[in-house]
Amino acid sequence: MTMDAIAMAIARGLVAADAGVRARSADEVTDVIRALDSGHMAVLAHLLAAIRVGETDPVAREAQLHALAELAEWHELPAEVFARTSDIPQDTVSASETEYLAYLRDRSPSAR
Repeated sequence: MTMDAIAMAIARGLVAADAGVRARSADEVTDVIRALDSGHMAVLAHLLAAIRVGETDPVAREAQLHALAELAEWHELPAEVFARTSDIPQDTVSASETEYLAYLRDRSPSAR
């Protein structure tokens, strides 16, 4: 399977109606993180940040933030992705997600 096909499958899963599929798809991002080129990475990062803002499932929320933090560790994320994380409602951030969000905010170009 090509990286285009893998990235497309992950993207479809990230927006699936089923929360379990969304969570697994976010986890899949971390599985292929080193193989992503800048284009695939940017698309997945933008998508993860956008969907995390309105995510209702706690398992999917954590998986999405974890995937974003991992992407930020291995790739230089677009500034817009970091800006979008500031739109995440604080009341949707669990204790286990605080570390991921803090890491993303520390990596943000506006924090440097």
